[in-house]
Parts: sequence; C-alpha cells; structure tokens
Amino acid sequence: MSERSYIPFVLPNELPARCAVAAEQLPVLFVFASDEAARAGAPSHNPACLKWQTYLKMAAIDFLLHPSNNHASPPAPSLSSSPLSDRHPFLQTLHLRRHQRPTPAVPARAETYLSLLDSALRPAYLHALYLDPRNDPLLTSLYLDPNLPGPSPPPSPPPSAPPPRKRSSPPPDAPTLFDAAVFAYTNMLLDESLAWGDPRLPNSVREFDALVRHRERILAKYWPGLIRD
Repeated sequence: MSERSYIPFVLPNELPARCAVAAEQLPVLFVFASDEAARAGAPSHNPACLKWQTYLKMAAIDFLLHPSNNHASPPAPSLSSSPLSDRHPFLQTLHLRRHQRPTPAVPARAETYLSLLDSALRPAYLHALYLDPRNDPLLTSLYLDPNLPGPSPPPSPPPSAPPPRKRSSPPPDAPTLFDAAVFAYTNMLLDESLAWGDPRLPNSVREFDALVRHRERILAKYWPGLIRD
C-alpha cells in the first residue's frame, strides 16, 4: 500500500514568541518591577527577586533586568538567555563562566538559619504586609500599582561590554547566597522610604544590631546608590 501524504488545509498557529529581550550576550533576569525601575537596575520590592539580584551582583555577573509579575523569581534565578544564545546555547554558559566571580558555598551552619528565615521571618513578613490592614497603603504602593508590571520594550544593553573579569578564589568572609537571602528581607523592613502602617516587625528587626549592620554592609558594597545621607 502506498504511503499517503496529507496537506493541511488549516495551518496551526505559531508558537508564542518569547519575551523580547536585547539581542546581546548578557543574560536577562526577570524581576517584579516597573519598566522604569528595571531599566534603572533598581532593586525589586519582591524579596525573592531582590535575593537573586543581590546574589548576581555578589558573583559579579553582568545581567539585564526585565519587568515581570510578582511571581517572577522561583527558588532559582529566572535567568533567560538572549536570542543570540538561543541559536548558540553555549554562549550563555560561556558568559557566566567568564564573568562570574566565585562565591563561597553556604556554610552548613547557615543552612539552619536559612530554614529559620523561611519558617519565621518570611511568614511574618507576608502576614504583616498582606493581612494587616494597617499596611494596606504600603501593599497597594508596592504590589497593586496598576503600572506594575506592564508590557515593556526590550531592556537596554550597556554602552559597551565590560572586559572579562579575572576569576580568583573568594575570600573566607565573602558573602554567600545566605547573605543575599537575609538582605532581601531586612532591606524591605529597614528601608525608611517604605511607610509601614504597623511598624512592629520592622522595629523588631531593628533591635538586632547584627542584622542592621549586615544590611548596611551589603548596601555599601553592592547597592551604594540606595544609601541615604
């Protein structure tokens, strides 16, 4: 029996196009932010997004930001390759290997603190922000602004690609993913520009000098533009 061939009378729709990103070799981090904040490289008001923003800065990885929704950052960073690296998958890995600064592994002791962060501080933060009506104005300004997020143009690439950094072993006291995770919450709670209607949780965190100093160190080294006189 001869093999039949069929000609479709109706062509299927094309697959959805990926989000437009700059045709550069830099990876793109999708974060919860406005178009303007993403273009400026401002910190996200979503702690999960801010954690990965900070960690990539610690690793000295050059990346672009693209605004996304409030669920942009899963447990791992939502990094997307560029259209160029879609055609050449090795470019994404090559860029990260060439430009990242090695960061030390999270100490075993810090794993305990990470579980405390997830089981205590995070629920307290979510309860204060989402369930306490006194914080409704802050919640609205951070997460319910109709301008957040919306369709946006591709992120603007930097004027020129920086030269590859020389990789070296991290110093013993170099910050880790744990530091980025802690900073993601302490910065939201201690940022004086955020008006907490119920200040009990921020005030509780402020009582721990080590947490205050830790945030100040991370700000000074990786977010100097956020320091207010």
